[in-house]
Order: sequence, then structure tokens, then C-alpha cells
Amino acid sequence: MRLLILVMLLACATPPPPKPAPLDPSNPDAPEAPLPARSTALDAPKVEEPPPPAPSQEDGYTCPMHPEVKQPGPGRCPKCGMDLVPNKGGGGHHHHGGSR
Repeated sequence: MRLLILVMLLACATPPPPKPAPLDPSNPDAPEAPLPARSTALDAPKVEEPPPPAPSQEDGYTCPMHPEVKQPGPGRCPKCGMDLVPNKGGGGHHHHGGSR
């Protein structure tokens, strides 16, 4: 028992370890490093949006079966009664090359 008390007294009597240097990262009183500059590597470049296209004759609605039937808004074809569909800018039927 005496030996235990002696060991405890010696352990408490030893000096504390030296304090780390002022700039040592393990020192709780060390100043924090400044934050790095913000990177712009992933920033998207500024791109101007093109102006919207001007309305043309291809805008509006047409009949899928009668491309000559055109009007500015939705409705029904006067020839067959089908619903008019928005124009895709292609202007009606497309002719494919290669067949004669």
C-alpha cells in the first residue's frame, strides 16, 4: 500500500510536459491559419442569352394531315376535324432523298 501511495505522489510531483511553441498546431492558443482564397475554377462563364426568335410563318398550329391549313392558335382542321398541332419550324412535309 505504501508503494502505491509513493508511486502516486511521484506521478503527481513530476512537472507537466512543456507547452508547445506558439505557432505549433497542437497548441490550443495558436492562431488559426487564414482561409485560402476562393477558387473560381468551377465558376460557370457568363454567357449572354440570345434574343428570342422573331415570330415567323412557321410559328403557330397546323394540321398533321393538311399542312396547308395553318393558324396562329390551337383549334381543329376545317377539312378533317383533327386537332391542330404546334409547328416545329419544319414547315410541313419533309422530303427524303434517295427514292425515285
